[in-house]
Amino acid sequence: MADLKYGAVKVRNKAIGLNLCDVYIHRGVEAVGVMIVVGPGLTGRQFEDVVAYGGVPIGAYAEERILTAPKGGTCSLLDRSDCWSFCDT
Repeated sequence: MADLKYGAVKVRNKAIGLNLCDVYIHRGVEAVGVMIVVGPGLTGRQFEDVVAYGGVPIGAYAEERILTAPKGGTCSLLDRSDCWSFCDT
């Protein structure tokens, strides 16, 4: 596996949201998963942290995704005040 970019994480999805827009998009907008790889430069996150993300870019139907800060939306489910942004790399 290639090294992750600075600030990136690899997430294995465990549950996905099903919204009206998914009827048309068919790729998924939001999901909950666990971090299976944490890239360099990411503090406060570790292997197997449970996270939720949503918004663009779409693609939550994938089994695994690579996300990177600081764009998008990912929150620790254990501390909802700790929300920060992610987007695909």
